Amino acid sequence: MYDVMNTDFKESLWCVVEAEEGKFLVGLCYISTSSNASNDECLLNLLQKTANKTEISYFMIMGDFNFPDIDYEHSMVRAGPNTAA
Repeated sequence: MYDVMNTDFKESLWCVVEAEEGKFLVGLCYISTSSNASNDECLLNLLQKTANKTEISYFMIMGDFNFPDIDYEHSMVRAGPNTAA
């Protein structure tokens, strides 16, 4: 039915909740601190595939993304040559 599980990024779990307001796609993703650029790219491809689901009314994506270069307190990113794009 929904092909978000057919991806190279394996550290995710998805479910669809149907309600009167429409269909809700709920996802939980995990990126290890040892994740490499290829795995990060697989996650970005998965999120792009998810965003293109026209039959879904609402999305909620949660997870542990382990991006240590994000400074949430100051709303900044300290990007470097090894930062995921």
